[in-house]
Amino acid sequence: MMFQKKLLPVLLTAVFAASAAGQAMLPAAQAFAKSSVSFYAGTAGVEQFEGRKPYPIDKVCMPQGCSVSVYTSDKQQENGTLVPEDEKKMDVIQLHKGSGWYVSGKKAGKTGLAYKRGSQTGTIRVQILPALKLSAVKKSVRVSGGKTTLAVTYKNSTDSDITVEAADIGKAKIRYEGEKEPSKEDVTPARWIAKKVTIPAGKTKTISVTEPAKASRILKYDYPVLYFKYEGVYFYAKITNQAQASNGMEYRGTQPFAEFLK
Repeated sequence: MMFQKKLLPVLLTAVFAASAAGQAMLPAAQAFAKSSVSFYAGTAGVEQFEGRKPYPIDKVCMPQGCSVSVYTSDKQQENGTLVPEDEKKMDVIQLHKGSGWYVSGKKAGKTGLAYKRGSQTGTIRVQILPALKLSAVKKSVRVSGGKTTLAVTYKNSTDSDITVEAADIGKAKIRYEGEKEPSKEDVTPARWIAKKVTIPAGKTKTISVTEPAKASRILKYDYPVLYFKYEGVYFYAKITNQAQASNGMEYRGTQPFAEFLK
């Protein structure tokens, strides 16, 4: 990977809370000719907890109604602001200290984000994509022949094909008989299974993933996390029955699963 050292994220500053916090607001639509910080996709801390390296970006694509996380290489975190050029198209939502920003798409189209902290400046191009109307309509799990098979049927209600390249069965949190309930503080290790399946526009398709069983009876399970391609770019998200990804979806640009896994 390109980055060997851990990069610290900046303090999040919500646009609607910046004035209340006593911070100076950037004028709307302000842009800078040159960036003096680098931007990264994903949630800060994934390198520490999941071993994944930061993914550098100079553009963000996100579906309308969904949020992705962004953070910077600016180590002086406390005073930075990230401001949308067009508040009608997007929001910037504060996370806890040191974890970047949630950037939410409100209206389809192209816009941008401007970052400033003292002499440190930067810009990110932003494209709000059509709403991601992808939902899980059925899920099941069974143990047979010493193997556990998790099957989820997804419905693609968008006008574009969606290609799933892999599923993280670890995030399904399958609990077998004899295993104790994990605590909320426990970090679930990723268990990726490559599974390239295209869900055509307006159609449903079932994705099944299999791994060795730990016992003959399953007490509890959830949805897996998917790595998928929508509108030409990749995302990492848990898709449930809510007809869109959760706020925790991660933007991965044009990075295919094989590169993401390295």
